[in-house]
Order: sequence, then structure tokens, then C-alpha cells
Amino acid sequence: MSTTPQSPDRATRLASLWKECIASWRDMVLSYGRAIDLMRWGKMRALEHRGLGHWLRDLEALVRRTITSDALTRMVPPPKLHRRKRTDKRKAPPASPGDTPRARAPDPTDPTTWRVSFRMTTREYDPALERARKRSRRKRPRNYDPEIRRPCLGYAFRIEALRRVVSISGREAYVMRYARRMARLDEAASLRNPIQLDAPIADPPPRDPPDHRPIQLNATAEDAPRANPIEIPPWNAKHVDPG
Repeated sequence: MSTTPQSPDRATRLASLWKECIASWRDMVLSYGRAIDLMRWGKMRALEHRGLGHWLRDLEALVRRTITSDALTRMVPPPKLHRRKRTDKRKAPPASPGDTPRARAPDPTDPTTWRVSFRMTTREYDPALERARKRSRRKRPRNYDPEIRRPCLGYAFRIEALRRVVSISGREAYVMRYARRMARLDEAASLRNPIQLDAPIADPPPRDPPDHRPIQLNATAEDAPRANPIEIPPWNAKHVDPG
């Protein structure tokens, strides 16, 4: 794959990735139902619940990879990490909290009003939570009956979040948002660990312990370390017994 964003090969591969995401989402909806259907049902058979979960995880991984590949080809301006947020005075404030889209109550029959979001990061593995989950399973054994009913409201929200990402109208916003996020992370990393090319090279630390002093070749008698700490009187030939 070429590294230039204007490469036709890269654009073709990105388009094929997006087409694969859309095709997988349509096949999943045709196989298990739309998000509004899952919201209306509330529960589904355990066998279908398990299959839909595997399909959702694979599709979310594919969409994350596609967004990352597309965001790497976008040119974004350098971020301003310490920019102060200012209110836009051109926009009139809402007359009431109900006029704000986020303040409106979601309609169960309209998926476009649901408060869902697609996350680019997966949940980290926590051994403590896994051990607690296993202990709770010991107290209450899991029912592996394929005909048991399991809740599917969470899957309905995830399907709607995927629909907003892979749709042509919302795809650009998600890609540019992630491209700006990667630019901010790169800028923060460069500020946290700057590369100093003209910095002086520090002398390596001595290998000897701090209580040992190195022996210098041009050291005087006072600076040189003594072999025996006991004071030895100077030798004089006049006091030597000739016998």
C-alpha cells in the first residue's frame, strides 16, 4: 500500500473496506433484525443472542480498522492543545432546554433520537473483574439452554451506532474526529518527550561504588589512597641496626 494520501490504490482499498462494512451491516440486520425490532422485542433466544454478539464484535473491529485507515490519509491542521473554548455568538441560545437536541427525550420508536456512540477503543481486560465474574457464576450456574430468552437492548444500541458510522452522511464526521484525535495525541507525545538534537552528551556514570575512589596516574601522595590505614613511620638508614 502506498503512503501518499492521493494514491488511487489507497482510495480504492478504502472504498472497498467501507463497502464491506456496509454489506456486513446489511447482512447482520437481515439475519437478526433491525435495531428498532430488537428494541421492540426486548429479548431474543440465547442461540441467536450468541450469534449476534459474535457478528457485532467482528463488525466493530472491521469498522475501527477502516476508520483508522481512512483517518491516516486525512490532512488536519496542527492542533492547539491550550486553546480556550469560546462560545459562538452568532448562534442564538435555545429558548428552552427542550429545544436542544441533547436535552430531548429519546423516542423508543425512532432510532435517530437514541443517545448512542461508537467507541474506537475496546474494553481492557481486568483480571480482578474476571475473577469476580467467575465467583458469581459459581453461585448461580449459567443456563446453557438455547431456548432461554436473553435481553437484546444493548445490541440494538450498538447496531444503531454502527449504522451512523457506516452511513455516507455520518462517515466523514467520525473519520475527521478520529484524525484530529490522533493529531492531538501525536502533538502531546512530542511535547512530553521532545527530541533535543543539540543537547550535550552526558558523561556515563562511574562503574565503581561511591565509597571507592579511582586511582589517578598523576595523583600526589596525599590524594592517592593508602594501602594500609595504619601510619607507618618513614624508614631511615641511620636507625637501622647493622648487626
